[in-house]
Amino acid sequence: MTSPFPPSTAPRSSHADSIKTTLSLDASLAARLRGRALTAYSSRVDELLLTALLRALRRLTGGRVVSVALEGHGRDPELAGELDLGRTVGWFTTLSPVSIALSEREDVALDVKQTKEAVRTRGKGMPELERWPEIAFNFVDETAPPSELSPFALIDDVAVGALIAPAAPRWFDLAVLITLRPGGITLELDADSGRLPVEFLPALSPAFAAELELVLSHCERQEGVEFTPSDVDLPMTLDELDDVLSGIG
Repeated sequence: MTSPFPPSTAPRSSHADSIKTTLSLDASLAARLRGRALTAYSSRVDELLLTALLRALRRLTGGRVVSVALEGHGRDPELAGELDLGRTVGWFTTLSPVSIALSEREDVALDVKQTKEAVRTRGKGMPELERWPEIAFNFVDETAPPSELSPFALIDDVAVGALIAPAAPRWFDLAVLITLRPGGITLELDADSGRLPVEFLPALSPAFAAELELVLSHCERQEGVEFTPSDVDLPMTLDELDDVLSGIG
């Protein structure tokens, strides 16, 4: 099963019928995301946040294997490939569908590694998904140096109206936006009112906060660094890399 939600035959609602909720987490968690927690498995901030989200979904639904559409910056040269975007203007967005299998015994280390590998490969080399993911995940880092910010960040405080027409149909049952700010972390959840129970979002927010604390605490306790295949740029599985490294040790 690649969806954590019960099967639904209801058509997707429009954006006007969305259920939305926002959770703000304090600056101490944001600081920890930039600290020792990243070193344990050579991770990035978005990878630890996504791990916590997937574990929260499993806590509420029991779903261990989840398909997620990773939203990204469409002007990334690596993703654009041979496309010449030099004479284009405006914002481009990429959606990379990936399937992430969490551990069977709630192993935080394995969950972080599996999520990290899925994010790094953007689904390349994975089996083709049977259907489009029902969850979208987007991460925005507003603590990056000015030189790394998008030019569009300069007009963030300008009123431009709705970004999506209210009558437009939804693509996902659940859209998740996590923003890392100097003052903390903001979790924004946007759900389809016709396909998800109304009590789901109020339960997901505290579950995410609890799982993020578990992930950070686990990573901070680790000594040394554990690498994954994306770190060594070799076509192998996590188990195969562990075998190689244990043989060297």
